[in-house]
Amino acid sequence: MSVELHGALVSPTRRRAQNKDKVNVLIAANYCDDKMLSDMAELGDDGRLLIDSGAFTAWKAGKEVKLDDYLKFLGDLPVKPYAYFMLDVIGDPKATHENFVEMRAQGFDPIPIFTRGDDLQSLEFYFEQSGRVALGGLVGTKGNLGFVNGLMAHIRDRPVHWLGFTRRDWLGKYKPDSCDSSSWARAFRYGHMDTYLGRGRWASLRMTDFAKRPSKMVVDAVRSFGVDPLRLAHRDEWNNKTKGPDETDWSAIQLLTYRSWLTYQADVERLIGTKFFLAFGSSEQTAKMLRTHKYLQGGTST
Repeated sequence: MSVELHGALVSPTRRRAQNKDKVNVLIAANYCDDKMLSDMAELGDDGRLLIDSGAFTAWKAGKEVKLDDYLKFLGDLPVKPYAYFMLDVIGDPKATHENFVEMRAQGFDPIPIFTRGDDLQSLEFYFEQSGRVALGGLVGTKGNLGFVNGLMAHIRDRPVHWLGFTRRDWLGKYKPDSCDSSSWARAFRYGHMDTYLGRGRWASLRMTDFAKRPSKMVVDAVRSFGVDPLRLAHRDEWNNKTKGPDETDWSAIQLLTYRSWLTYQADVERLIGTKFFLAFGSSEQTAKMLRTHKYLQGGTST
């Protein structure tokens, strides 16, 4: 079990109810369905919807997103998004640039994407045309930390979105306008759980940590989210299966994961001003997000 920093906990439900925090949601066009959009509509002014083209996911599957299809999707959206990214072409800065120009010509105002391998002239062009620029190629590449350092030294305080890069120490150092992450759901893939302790601190937990009584800090953190710590001593509370839509049917790790990450994204914005978007890939996830938001705004314990 690893724990970052120490300190007193603040009840997430009490703090969120007082501050009316936003929920920042990223949905890729190729994952988006009517139910997800309905959940965002119900979230209303409490949420920000950021749309991704899904180009990277399609590229990994050997497919291609057509610009006309993406523009039609954006034009038909029943919910007004907070923002949307341009359609980038993986590994082809020239085609990416052309897509941005065409989207602008057709009356759209996308966030441009500058990726590793492009030249700084393109970056400056994107800043001239748009109020902010998304930076790609920040994760999973050799020397990516040096790339981030050098690029941010050039960009300085101009607003940027970090695509998939959410290292906590680096967020505090550079304070980008926004960022996004899909790693929040790793508890469901790898069988362990990150529980938020408040003020940017996390505890990484596994089921074996509950073979004996865990630290008071962890117990207090679990209780602060309205979950009985004794539930985590049972194997079936560590799976990603649910019996139904209500929180009473969720496993302990589902309750703690959703409540932790929605509270964390609110804290990131409150403490450093960065809008932290969580990437959701299914209507089940957005439905749980919506229920969790209602709980954190003053619901009852489960």
